[in-house]
Parts: sequence; C-alpha cells; structure tokens
Amino acid sequence: MLSFGLKGYNGNSGTERRVLMPPPEVDIKTINVESPKREMKEEWLAENPGRVSADFETYRQLPESKSWEREIKEWTTVTGNYWSEQLPQVDVLKNLDVKLKVFRKFSDTTGLSSQIYDKLINLFGDNQFFGATLAVWKLPDAARPEWKKLVAKKEAQVQRSAQDLSSVISRTRVLANEEMSGANVNDPEAIKDIKSCISTLEGIEKALQQWDKLLSGSASPDRMALNDAAVEVHSRLEKFTFEHSLLFGKNTTPSYIKYEVLATVKAVSEKVTSQFSARVTEPDMTGMYSRIIDVPRSTPKRAATQAGKEISSSYQGDLNTFWDMNMGNLQQTAGRLAKLPNLGLELKNAIYNTSSQYPMKDSLNAFRDSYKAVGPNTLGWIPGVSSSVAEITFRIPKYQNAVEQVFAKYADNATAQGVRNDYRKFFDTVTQYMQNRVEVLQETMS
Repeated sequence: MLSFGLKGYNGNSGTERRVLMPPPEVDIKTINVESPKREMKEEWLAENPGRVSADFETYRQLPESKSWEREIKEWTTVTGNYWSEQLPQVDVLKNLDVKLKVFRKFSDTTGLSSQIYDKLINLFGDNQFFGATLAVWKLPDAARPEWKKLVAKKEAQVQRSAQDLSSVISRTRVLANEEMSGANVNDPEAIKDIKSCISTLEGIEKALQQWDKLLSGSASPDRMALNDAAVEVHSRLEKFTFEHSLLFGKNTTPSYIKYEVLATVKAVSEKVTSQFSARVTEPDMTGMYSRIIDVPRSTPKRAATQAGKEISSSYQGDLNTFWDMNMGNLQQTAGRLAKLPNLGLELKNAIYNTSSQYPMKDSLNAFRDSYKAVGPNTLGWIPGVSSSVAEITFRIPKYQNAVEQVFAKYADNATAQGVRNDYRKFFDTVTQYMQNRVEVLQETMS
C-alpha cells in the first residue's frame, strides 16, 4: 500500500520532509495491477456483510478460498469477454440508428427527458480528463493509456452488476473508507475533505437504490418517476464531481480514491445514461441492445451461441416452444436427483410462482413474430421487436433470481450445482439468441 501525506517529519530529527508522489501514469498502472484482487475483495465483502478487509485476508488463507476464487475468476473472465465483444457492437448499432434516422428521438414532447439525458451524458466526457481548458480532472497525455485500461476494467465491472448498480457504489464506498484509514494522511483538513467526498458516494448509492428498484419493477417504468429518479442520480453524481475535483490535485488523496473511485463512478454514470436512454427514447436498435446486454450472464459466449443455433434449426425461431421444452426437461432432471428429493419440488414451486407473475409466452411469441417482419424497406418492425425485447429482458432476471435462490441452499452439493449451471446456460442461451438476432440486423438494414 502506498503512503500519502503532504508534510511530515523525518523520524525524531524534527526536519520537515515533503512526500513526493509518483506521476499519474505510474500511480494508475499500480492500480491496474492491484485491481483484480480488489474486485475479488469487493465480491467477498458483498457476500459477507459486516466483515472487513482483514477478514478477507484471513479467508484467503483457508483451503476453501481456492475454489471460491476460481469461480469468481471464471465468472469475471466470462463477463469480461462478453463486454469486450459487446462494446464495439454498441457503436455499430449507434451508427446504424443514425443512418436510419431513428437515433435518440425522445418520446415526450416536453423536452424534459432530453434535458436530463444531456446533463447525464456530459458529466464524464473525455474532455473532462484531457485537454488544455475543459479538463476537470486534468491528466497528462502520458497517463492516457493506463487511464483507458482502468476505465475499461470499471466498465466491465459495472456491466456485471448492471441490474444492481447501487451495489457497485456500496462496495466502492467500503473500500474507499478502508483505503483512507490505511493511508498516512497527517493533515486534518485533508482527512475532512476526503471523508466529505466519500460521503457523496453514500448519496449516489441511495439514489441508485431507487433507480434499480424502478427498473426492476417494470419493463416500462412510469415516465415521470423515471425522470425524477434520473434527476436525483444526476444531482448526487454532480455533487461527487465537485467534491472529488477538489481532491484530485492533492498529494494527500489516496490513489485508489483519486483514480479508481473516479473511474468507477464514471462507469456507473454512463450505464445509468444508457439505461435511461433505452427507456425514454423512441424504439431503436441501440436501446434494444442496451437492454439485452444488461441481463446477467455466466456461460461463455461461444457455448451460449452454439446452443442458440438449436433455436433456429430445431425450433425454427420459436422461442416459446424452446423455453417450455427446456424448462420442462430441466425440471425433470432436478426431480430425478434421488439424494436431493426436495430440490425438484422447490424448483417447481419457485418457477411456478415466477411464471404466474411474469409469464413469458406472449413476449417470446411477439419477438418471433415481429422479427419475421424485419426488412430493409420498412422500419415498421422496430416497435414490435423493441417492446418484446424489453419484456423478455425484464422477465428473464426474475427467473434467474428464483432459480439461484433455490440452489443457494445446495451450495455444497456438486450435483445440484451442475443442474444450476444447466439452468444458467439455458437462460443465457435465450438472451444470447436475441443478442445475435439484433446484431445481424445491421446486415439486413445496410
């Protein structure tokens, strides 16, 4: 851990010394090296509320930590691979929307949603970091490569928790407090300023709790409620930008808070902006894609894509039949586990309760039918595909959560976890199939 402080004393000699900080590109490079372990610590602290970093270090010495770390590394690798391939596709679809003249047309006539969007998107633009006049967090050009690496890591991390953004800020706030307590800051005013900045994270976290709740409550949240929630998130983010910019140029600010916290909040802000846009603009392909990639994944993309080919070949694109057949087969598999007689019944009840509240048939059929209408000479199919994507991507996480809650009771049983993985692959296959269908639209419409 690096030591920080603007002024101090050299032992008992009484001579004043000044701590020289490494240049930003060196500082950020160190953070990039340490970031994977820090993310793992965040995951562990999230799974073990009330524990601290010292507890995590103790846990890492235990034999069972090895399997946990391996699972976390596999998961982060899978999701990271998804994001690295999805990111350029977002730009492709944005360009296609512009070409088709359907890009970012706000549904409301008051202009309020457009104003909120503009405020959100301008908070963390590149000109805030590099440039002679507009930079708020001015970085030298030499730091650009390492900063881009850090931002990419934080974007991938945020994407893994796209449906629970408040948890990202919660974990960041916990580590920021620990980094501050572990740093050698001898200036009371500096400590006060750092604490003030960290407190703004709590405000962002609370605003995001309402944002997450709103998005998880409906595929099409009430417009006024969505605007109000976005305004509150923006207000909290704006307060953070003010507090953090005051710390950025000071040697007393721990590197983690100076750079990694900033990159995390930037990534969260950008994710809120894309989620907001997908729900307040007229249907477009960028919005569809944004909703699809926000659905949690745990299966390697190649495996999910390969499994999705069966939907096209054996089921002729009939997602509803594919859904029913696979849900039934998985239920039978779980029910045949002799040593786990309760598992099948628990899954049956969990899925029944979920399907009663969030039925899939109409949405899956709507996607099939609207996609059949896709053609290069009309845009009339876009609303149908968009609305079905919105409903399916809203509902799939409900099934994912229901299944995960059941299997959490059997975490120590390898057979049960194997069935859990089959469920995960099934959900990921449906999501990936839709994603692939949207990705090829660029070829159809070009």
